[in-house]
Amino acid sequence: MLNTFVLAQDQSTVEPTPRQVLQQITYFEEGRKVTLQRIAPPLLPTTQQAEPAVAAPSPPEPPGPEKSHHLLVFSVTVYDGTISVLDWIVEGRKYRAQVNADMADLAGVGVFETTDAAYSILFGLGKSTSEELTIQNAEALSSGASPSELVQLPALDTFPAGYTSYQLSGPAPSPAHLDADCQGLEDLLAYYDTNKLALQQARQQRETEQAAREQWLKDHPPAPKDTVIQIWPIKSSRHQTGGTEQ
Repeated sequence: MLNTFVLAQDQSTVEPTPRQVLQQITYFEEGRKVTLQRIAPPLLPTTQQAEPAVAAPSPPEPPGPEKSHHLLVFSVTVYDGTISVLDWIVEGRKYRAQVNADMADLAGVGVFETTDAAYSILFGLGKSTSEELTIQNAEALSSGASPSELVQLPALDTFPAGYTSYQLSGPAPSPAHLDADCQGLEDLLAYYDTNKLALQQARQQRETEQAAREQWLKDHPPAPKDTVIQIWPIKSSRHQTGGTEQ
């Protein structure tokens, strides 16, 4: 069994350390030259450098009460920029909720905290329209899906006015777990309402910067750069002598 170590170097900015080249293949890809070199294994240092003495750190501050930490993972589709459909799973229990807000405003948020809890967020974010949803539902029905499996968008006036809220849909959730399984979403929506203006401004800034980057790259396409990739095989500790290498 062979393990392969790879070094990739940009030849326009880095001078590679001379190595004994055992085999070389060159090919062209997307306007640049790529050279693959099999080299002799480099000599690795066998002695460790003495580390400088480090002063003992000062005693840490006594920790405060530790908050419980939770990971929120949502699949989110925003329709017409007004209603978001969220899907998530808690210990095998599946939930779907419609929210009267554009949850893309939260795309730049990785963590947030409440008084007694800390959350990390992972979003799978998509955008669509009610017209596209109508077509998708019709195709799903023609493929044998049941009406309960379709995504339905409630009217905005069915949500309470003045704050962000959600409506559950799909299979009936377990009453014994409902409050705990939805607590993260409720805390997230409370965080959204508290920081709504700042979140929208940050999103606008991100989108403006992204559009500027895309336009700059369109006007100044990067020139292809030649690349050299160096590899060398090393037998693993599990290599069996006398066997067949693959």
